[in-house]
Amino acid sequence: MRYLMLFHMHDEVELREDQNQKCFAEMMSFVDELKSGNSLIFDSQVLPEPDAVQFPGMSGLELQTHPKLGGFFVIDVPNHEAALELAEQCPHRQVGAVSIYPLNETQENAYVGT
Repeated sequence: MRYLMLFHMHDEVELREDQNQKCFAEMMSFVDELKSGNSLIFDSQVLPEPDAVQFPGMSGLELQTHPKLGGFFVIDVPNHEAALELAEQCPHRQVGAVSIYPLNETQENAYVGT
């Protein structure tokens, strides 16, 4: 099953350079482990604001209370429990939050025609 693993950072979190370097090195090792197990399908960082734009929902409320999205992985694992285990092991949890969402692999993608 494929899952979307999102990496969030809160605006108020400021890391010291040594903390940032440590987390980055641990994330690179984590990526290598996922690749060696053929679990990592795709990964990307999200560009920082001001390039990012949020559109308010139908209520018109701003999304200012939500953490910023820093990046994501698409992973392929045997089941939901395996996805949760990877999220628990993810080094990013030291500096932010990690979310897991199952992807719908049974529906054809009508938006891009694939």
